[in-house]
Amino acid sequence: MHGQDLSDLWTIKLVGECLVAATRHAALTAGPTAPKAVKAIDYSFGLPFVDDITTAAADERRRPPLYDPVTVSRLEDALTWQARYLSDDPISVETLKVWIRAKTSPGASFDEACKACGWSRSGAYRELDTARGTIAQGLNTDRVPIWRP
Repeated sequence: MHGQDLSDLWTIKLVGECLVAATRHAALTAGPTAPKAVKAIDYSFGLPFVDDITTAAADERRRPPLYDPVTVSRLEDALTWQARYLSDDPISVETLKVWIRAKTSPGASFDEACKACGWSRSGAYRELDTARGTIAQGLNTDRVPIWRP
């Protein structure tokens, strides 16, 4: 990686931004009638502080963002990253899902989610960085082109 421009690499921050954008897009456009692969992802976790993102997005549904077909394909692909790159790490998957849920739910925070789950804050953030880092590494290895939501 010496001499390589870091703007040409997936980072944990960019992976997180894309996953949040993909989840919001799925909630706004597909709602409860999402494709089977998208509906299979459970974002509820039984956490009492989190509203249903399809309900939270109801006002935005009137004016969902207009994405070009390439961006829509990228957003849909991002919904598969957890299964593709974290299939052997259920703890990372769970941590990442809770983080995404907190980021896409109005008034929720990951810190509150950690408390609700009984996780230590530092341990959860470490696991979150591991999850996003593993995905970033997989995307870089697979030479997936960089895109930004």
